[in-house]
Amino acid sequence: GLVLWFMTLCSWSWLLLSTMYQARARGERQWADVMLFVWGYGVAVVVESSFDIGLAGPMMGIPFWCLFGFGIGAAMIYRSRFAPASL
Repeated sequence: GLVLWFMTLCSWSWLLLSTMYQARARGERQWADVMLFVWGYGVAVVVESSFDIGLAGPMMGIPFWCLFGFGIGAAMIYRSRFAPASL
């Protein structure tokens, strides 16, 4: 379970950080700031939950998974702008 949790967080972090670097390289600072904010907020929740059982309850679990999904959605929206159009 710990390995799966670690792999999930690492792949989510990789998605957000690589998208942030792409946005920064293209000069889109606002998108890069959004990705960094979402990633930092997620890391803060995970660090806080390392000392508490915050993710076990709905008061921290629901916002964390909403943030998790928001990060994936934001990265998908940003990356879709540069995908080739197909019918």
